[in-house]
Amino acid sequence: MISHNGRSGKLAVSIRGDQVYVSLNELAGFLNLRYYENHEKKKTVLYLNNGEIKLSAYNSFCVINNDEVTQMPAVTFWQNKVIYVPVKYFIPVINKQTGWAVKYEGMQTAFLPTAWSSNDSAAAAVNLKETGNNLLGVAYEKKKNGLLISITTNKNFASTDLSVWRNKNWLYVTVSGGRISDDFAGAVKKLEQLSLIGKALVFRHKASVQISLQLNEEIDGQEVVYDSNSGAIQLILRTPTPNETGNHKTNHDGLNKDKWKIDKIVIDAGHGGKDPGAIGKNKTKEKDITLSIALKLGDLLKKNGMMKVDYTRTTDEFISLKKRTQTANAMNAKLFISIHCNASKNRKSQGFETFFLSPSRDDEARSVAALENEAIQFEDDKNVYGDINDEKFILASMMQSVFVRESEELAAMIQQGLSKKINLRNRGVSQAPFYVLMGASMPSVLVEVGFISNKTEEKYLLTEKAQQDIAEGILNGILQFVKSNP
Repeated sequence: MISHNGRSGKLAVSIRGDQVYVSLNELAGFLNLRYYENHEKKKTVLYLNNGEIKLSAYNSFCVINNDEVTQMPAVTFWQNKVIYVPVKYFIPVINKQTGWAVKYEGMQTAFLPTAWSSNDSAAAAVNLKETGNNLLGVAYEKKKNGLLISITTNKNFASTDLSVWRNKNWLYVTVSGGRISDDFAGAVKKLEQLSLIGKALVFRHKASVQISLQLNEEIDGQEVVYDSNSGAIQLILRTPTPNETGNHKTNHDGLNKDKWKIDKIVIDAGHGGKDPGAIGKNKTKEKDITLSIALKLGDLLKKNGMMKVDYTRTTDEFISLKKRTQTANAMNAKLFISIHCNASKNRKSQGFETFFLSPSRDDEARSVAALENEAIQFEDDKNVYGDINDEKFILASMMQSVFVRESEELAAMIQQGLSKKINLRNRGVSQAPFYVLMGASMPSVLVEVGFISNKTEEKYLLTEKAQQDIAEGILNGILQFVKSNP
């Protein structure tokens, strides 16, 4: 039963696993909302009185008014040319955006036909052939020092197709190019029987599959590899041995506090090598300014002694955009700071600005991101990035999404620190889709320290004092963030 504004009615539902789904079209009809469908792309736009919500099939994300992203704990699905939404999670999204109080309870189940039955092996084989599913099943083996989870496949996956990262007690495994059936999601769900796993969720996207595991206990490390001998993707979770457990300081959730202490930072000097970045009127290269500031910032942090410091580069060398955050992830960094100089066709543009990863809210922020993203022209394999449209961005930024609030907070504190050290225009905090920030499994920001295209600021940025003041300003912002997040 669903009710709104004194009206109530019943909608046909589809049950998948433990979720109740309703047709987005029927729901829109009951709520008197307009919608637009793109059957080719399997997308629907739901028009509210004060905005819109975009949804894609086999996706857990709702794009709200083109500038906000909300993730539901369950994915949508596509059937009979209609998107079905998990009613338990989608109704609150509508209520939040409209201020309504739509309610649902005890909805009558009217089972809808599905492509095949999980109990019908012949049908299952047909489904595999037609859809090209390549993640077929899940098995696990308990070890003395951890847990081995094996995902059987019928495809040879490259190491670049696989990634694993952790945020506190959640572990995320992404398989690029993965395709699954409903049975696979059910197999992953069974991992919840293990004492180490609290929740096991699967998110199916157009170009990848993500498995999210909530951990009940602390682990010492994780790794995901493709084993060509067994034809399986292997997720290795290493747990503390009994004699080590007593040495860990844990919180009430049984998780090691020290694991999440901000004790390491990776500083990224933008551009480098064959990529000069923006070039000023007097031929100043962005890559030289950013490297000098990055090294000065690192020296200040080392003197402070609060955290370990690593860099993506310390010399004039070319580093791909993708490798920069991969380096930070591999080093288990807790913060990632990317330093850049801004540029504009308008030579009068001036000031400093700090960005965090999120869809752009304005054309100016979008143009800054586009300028920095041009660095891919120097890379050997440009196709790994693709275009940043709504769906591509959502997929690429999944790993960073849990750090949006922290990244925005870090950006604001760096802006405040800079404003007290340098006499340039404070352009504030902005958000935009920068390739260099995508994939970072920690709070991350991109700092535009000034306009190299502005003759006055170009001259200023070349001075030793300016570079030192900028480094000190960023340092003060970082220290304030660490103090606020003990």
